[in-house]
Amino acid sequence: MLDDLRQRTEVLGESLHIRERLVVAPSWGRLRAGGVAPGDLVNEGDVIGVLREGGQDSPLVCHSKAHFITWSAKPGRRVAPGTQLAVLRAVD
Repeated sequence: MLDDLRQRTEVLGESLHIRERLVVAPSWGRLRAGGVAPGDLVNEGDVIGVLREGGQDSPLVCHSKAHFITWSAKPGRRVAPGTQLAVLRAVD
């Protein structure tokens, strides 16, 4: 029976590698975009913007080397946790 189960759970298909990375809001706040423009190269640890709420800033930190593609949210707009803020494209 175990062998039968293994056969039914075998993964079929092809590999898919997506280079786009989404930056999402870690908390409530108003987006303050940093000085990045489409096509700019950002490195791991770079701060591309800030969410400001109640006098506190939450930096938006890149977790890998990537090209900045676009802001998905309007600067100055209040966003909820999990809201997509920006799109990056990973660099190999």
